[in-house]
Amino acid sequence: MKKKSNIQGKLNGLKDRIKLLIEQGLLEQAMGIIIQYEKVVPRDVEIHSMKAVIYMMSNKLVEAERTLKEGLMIDKYNFDILYNLGYVYSLSGRYYEAMTSYYLAKLETKDLLSIEDIQQEIMKISCKINNGCEAQNKRIEKFRLSFKTKVILVGNKDQVNEVREEFDHDFVIVRCIDFLNSEIKATDINFRKELKNLDFDYIVLLSKEDEEIQRHKEILNRVGILEKKIFEYHKFNFNFVIEGFDYKLLQSLKNDKVELITTGLSYAEVGVDGKFLERNSINIALSSQDLFYDFEFFKFVYNFKYIKENLKYAIINLGYYSFDYDLSRTFERTRIHRYYPLLKTTHNYDNELGIRLINKMYHREVSSKAYLSSRIFKSNKVLDSSCSEKGKKYAMYHSRMNRPKIVNENKKIFDEFINFLINNNVKPIILVCPVSQYYYKYSSSDLKGRFYKIINEFKRRYDFQIIDLFKSSMFNDEDFWDDSHLNNEGAKKLTIFLEENIEW
Repeated sequence: MKKKSNIQGKLNGLKDRIKLLIEQGLLEQAMGIIIQYEKVVPRDVEIHSMKAVIYMMSNKLVEAERTLKEGLMIDKYNFDILYNLGYVYSLSGRYYEAMTSYYLAKLETKDLLSIEDIQQEIMKISCKINNGCEAQNKRIEKFRLSFKTKVILVGNKDQVNEVREEFDHDFVIVRCIDFLNSEIKATDINFRKELKNLDFDYIVLLSKEDEEIQRHKEILNRVGILEKKIFEYHKFNFNFVIEGFDYKLLQSLKNDKVELITTGLSYAEVGVDGKFLERNSINIALSSQDLFYDFEFFKFVYNFKYIKENLKYAIINLGYYSFDYDLSRTFERTRIHRYYPLLKTTHNYDNELGIRLINKMYHREVSSKAYLSSRIFKSNKVLDSSCSEKGKKYAMYHSRMNRPKIVNENKKIFDEFINFLINNNVKPIILVCPVSQYYYKYSSSDLKGRFYKIINEFKRRYDFQIIDLFKSSMFNDEDFWDDSHLNNEGAKKLTIFLEENIEW
């Protein structure tokens, strides 16, 4: 044990020596020690970070990127590796990769100065991305508002202290108002003038009592505060589930020369396993992801250099209900918080402050590693008859979906998506994933008919392949972990089938 401790002490001493040489600008000497160090310890993420810094200081950005990506293979959640990747990509003009790297680095630190620095870098990059386009300048303004949003908190001292942590470095608390312990009246001219002169984005009501909330709203309405500026904190649903958006971003960042992207719903999220495909691929399908976010997420990662240069195929996973489905209008609408930090859209849901707050809570309470752990647990399960009721419930719920307004919007999105792919020489493949008997026996034939009526409209205009395995006899109960999601064995079976049957 003592010998091991001595060895570690010597290694740490070498690291300190390397850091000192880098600070002194003696880069060749520092690199020489690193080369010797790696002969003894080849997989040390801290050494990879230092080596990358030497490459950056020598303006060898390609070597720096390669070294940092090797570091990600050792520790994909390392702050220094992710932050330095952001810096390298920014210097290289690869702004979408830079923004993604900085964002992922931000998730791995609690240091307020580092968070502040990263937010400023992301803001600079977003302005570079959107430079020179008046329509996009509105998005720049959204990026500006997403930093240091100004709020007025309405509540007593205890209520303010209870939530103050939620309004720390991302917000500026302009003022706290306690209506109960003040002489403020709705007719108070001074109060009207003060509110008019205050620069704020939202007024946050902290009371939990309906009558008190209503009284506060009446006061604010009478002094001219618009309803959209008032946020009722304790009436917002802050419940959340484990999300995979950040993990998918990381996978998109790590992969080089991507030829295939899979997007869509949770069926493809768990059902398409890239290790059984001959082409390098990434999977950005997510639970409850609709067509709108399919396309937004796809466009974002398409801007990554090694994706744009190499992409040839896109699998779009649809359910028969996909054209009737808009996540931002469902009971799960707050799940769009996962996209907001980078995509900066809430689609058809207008409670932007609520989405930002729930995203902040999520990242404070849920580890970056939670998604992968959850996936591993589920994918090793095998369904049983207890899934019958759940399958029936969701199949009947999906079958009842008949929403013409949402259909029209989704047809436009799908049209733009297919057009985007074809214009960029990417072949679209539409995939309907298999479901178990506990789901398909309750699914409506009318729903399938409406789906194919829409798909056939597009088939007459565009050339794309459709693979429908909804009720395929290839799959049995042992291939699923619940009523409609494949487990590891099912995913292997599906992906091998795709490899053999996609018209490459």
